[in-house]
Amino acid sequence: MEAFPTGHVMHIPTMLLYNTGMRVAEVAGLRWQDIDLKQMTISVNKQIRYIAKDKKYCLTPPKTRSNQRTFTITPELVGELSSWKAAQAEQELAYGEHYVYVYEEPDGTIRNMSKGLPNGPLARVDLVCTRSDGHSYSVDCIRKQLNAKGYSRGIDKRCR
Repeated sequence: MEAFPTGHVMHIPTMLLYNTGMRVAEVAGLRWQDIDLKQMTISVNKQIRYIAKDKKYCLTPPKTRSNQRTFTITPELVGELSSWKAAQAEQELAYGEHYVYVYEEPDGTIRNMSKGLPNGPLARVDLVCTRSDGHSYSVDCIRKQLNAKGYSRGIDKRCR
């Protein structure tokens, strides 16, 4: 199975999954504040879950307390994450007013909204794994891209 090339939109989620053992929902919910590039650590304390009865995505704690953990990452992963953080800043500038931010409502619901301050009590969430235009990835999107069929068929157009 061939890995996604550097610079590809799914490169960072793939690197995180293969190098850390994190669950897909944890990778989708990873925030920059959870990563200490100097100490070379990642703290897992959030995940993105789809709440079917409410038909919404939420940022929630992991299912159990033992799933909340901090671990050391490799220098190679630190380099990839550092490069991606800089690329996200460049993409935000390039997209200008069309860049999309991810916001969290008080109940944990996450929303992708155009650049600018939202109406209401929403907090911006700086997710690590975003598309180039700022949209968050759904857990299903990451899963689809990482299964064997996703590799053989190429990238799902909905996940670009």
